Amino acid sequence: AISQQPFLDGSAAEDFQLKGSVPPRISRQRGSASEVVKVICAMCFVIVQSYWGYVYLIAPFAEGAANVYQSVCEGNLRFTYMLHPVTDTPLFAQADHSTAELVSMRCFYRAQYEMVRLRAGLPPQSFPPNDTLAGLVNGSSELCKSSFGQSS
Repeated sequence: AISQQPFLDGSAAEDFQLKGSVPPRISRQRGSASEVVKVICAMCFVIVQSYWGYVYLIAPFAEGAANVYQSVCEGNLRFTYMLHPVTDTPLFAQADHSTAELVSMRCFYRAQYEMVRLRAGLPPQSFPPNDTLAGLVNGSSELCKSSFGQSS
């Protein structure tokens, strides 16, 4: 403070001292009724806009995201399939990395074998005979016959 001594002479030192009371910048006056009404209206506007934003913007978005999650992430999604190049029928197989994968693949090939037996007109070995299923597989069912060009 020796270096600052020449700057703080008698008149400068008095500038840094507060003498008396300093008038407050903001006076506390009672708010008029119109200001209170304006504040209440502004608060109501914010509340209504927040509610509107939630109901019409956020809630539908959250519901859509929940639907997408349910469609994509729930259910048995651990399977694969391919379409047979000749018959255009789907062939399914489980896509698990577990010990049950061998059982799933055995079921997959067993189902293929049973479809070939049904197509050939032989009875199935893994389930009771079903005429509807056999007719659909070998093409003899009424559902497989085209009604195109026929008049009833």
